[in-house]
Amino acid sequence: MRFFLPSFLYFLTLSLYGVMPPPFQNKHIENRLIKIPKKTEESNLGGVDRIYYINLSNQKARNSKLQRNLRDLGINADRVEGFYGHNLSKKEYRKIVGKTNFDPEMTYGAVGCAISHFSIWKDAMENDYNTVWILEDDIEFWEPPEKISEMIVRLNQIDPEWDVFFTDPDTRTWDGTFFRKPNLPPDNNPKIPVKGEDYYFTRESIDEDLERIYLRIGAYSMLVSDRGIKKFMEFHTRHNLWTHVDVSIHMIPGIREYVAKTPLVTHTIEDRSSDTEPR
Repeated sequence: MRFFLPSFLYFLTLSLYGVMPPPFQNKHIENRLIKIPKKTEESNLGGVDRIYYINLSNQKARNSKLQRNLRDLGINADRVEGFYGHNLSKKEYRKIVGKTNFDPEMTYGAVGCAISHFSIWKDAMENDYNTVWILEDDIEFWEPPEKISEMIVRLNQIDPEWDVFFTDPDTRTWDGTFFRKPNLPPDNNPKIPVKGEDYYFTRESIDEDLERIYLRIGAYSMLVSDRGIKKFMEFHTRHNLWTHVDVSIHMIPGIREYVAKTPLVTHTIEDRSSDTEPR
């Protein structure tokens, strides 16, 4: 694996933090993080210490539908009230993304999405969970959740150092097909070199169910190991917020990412509203 930072320094930094998350260098991000409620009950899903789902206060229908689906499946997830980025003033937005080196397509809603994810990562690291499942509320279940547990067992056998597992191959377009070549990450931050198509578009078949990947779109259903959470936090607290969170996670040095070749859980295409689009 090619690192754009010396690997020994990177992992030394990780080891120093233990379960104490490092603070964001941008205090405006740190001050906006959501306080995550304590876990109310066990996930009831083998291999998963906690399931979180992000839901905005103005998305009551989505919340009711997801809670009903989770209940029918017999698994327990904790709702995280998402950060509503559209409530930010222009001045507040600029303080969070900075004046330079940010993606011009970084919408107010995308800022809110990122802060919601940052908050969950911090909570997962503070609680020293081994594996968490992070969901957004616009998803649908295609397979029984026990399949997720089976995949975790298999991943632990195939790659004990795995960081992230996405429960579908990629985001679906509105006609139901899956993206296979998303846009490359923005080359707008001199501290974070962008690699080429040959790297990001590589997909390595592991077996009949799993692929190793280096780029995809969407973070609406991902399982993250404790190693992955630490990498997420260390990278983003240093580099803050300059592009969409479902893009920046793929730019972490040494990140080990996998996807399900066929969807287990994916996002719905029935509800075309997006919490990250401009208003």
